[in-house]
Amino acid sequence: MSNRLRFSISIIALLTISWLAGAAAVQQKPSSPGRVRVLSTQQETAASNNQEQEQQLPVAEYDAPEPADPAKRTLRRLRSRRHNLTDPSVKGNDVSRFALTERSARVSLGGPWSHTPEEPAIPVAESDAILIGDIVGANAYLSTDKTSIYSEFTLLVWEVIKDSRATITTGVPVTIERSGGALRFPSGKVLVRGLLGKPLPLISHRYVFFLKRNPEGEDFSLITAYDLRGGQVFPLDGISPKGDVVVPFSGYQKYKGVDEPSFLVTIRTLTQSSLGSPVEGGKE
Repeated sequence: MSNRLRFSISIIALLTISWLAGAAAVQQKPSSPGRVRVLSTQQETAASNNQEQEQQLPVAEYDAPEPADPAKRTLRRLRSRRHNLTDPSVKGNDVSRFALTERSARVSLGGPWSHTPEEPAIPVAESDAILIGDIVGANAYLSTDKTSIYSEFTLLVWEVIKDSRATITTGVPVTIERSGGALRFPSGKVLVRGLLGKPLPLISHRYVFFLKRNPEGEDFSLITAYDLRGGQVFPLDGISPKGDVVVPFSGYQKYKGVDEPSFLVTIRTLTQSSLGSPVEGGKE
């Protein structure tokens, strides 16, 4: 074999190894220590559309230690148990069969039950709190039985439209949570979990949030939210990663692209009507 031929083969081999290494890095390397970049829906499910949809998700470490502080440890256990498997047909040690492991599917988005009722577009009556604020932080956690992932978000409150207990103060952060997020194993493999049509809010975005209070965990569960951008409204919920409408959550889409000031007037009016009294802009 000539020296020129051996040199050409070596170059081709090096280029092939570099390409494979780059592809693996794209799939597994997180975009930051606390978040992971999820590849487009087209790459994950071979969808027919060519538009990439990327999402930044909080990522939990599988072997993360519990908080050292006893009070924080108790609080974390309370919140994590909320996301344990609750199927009555699964009992005792059978739960371990559903625990997330490195053999689990990399991406799984659960769909709503077929009998799930359609959610109202502006769930004033269902909400213990309606807030306008910015997402300034996010973390993901594993449930205590290791069967699911949930994410917590730090919400910096700018306006309180509704607060059933009058405990929320503008300028003070609150914690909100929603099922879904990412989990990284020591090997570097990352799993993604979530609910179809119910994605997670993004850091540095301002939303109007509809929240349900969780007294035992000192936090709120996210019912839904609307992204406020450029004077317009964009619903967080209702669309699958492929761009399909998810029927139980489709009502939110009726407000897509509407004028932000008029949308907020609608929310305040509905809130005032439900309370039977003027709505305060926030508790100072």
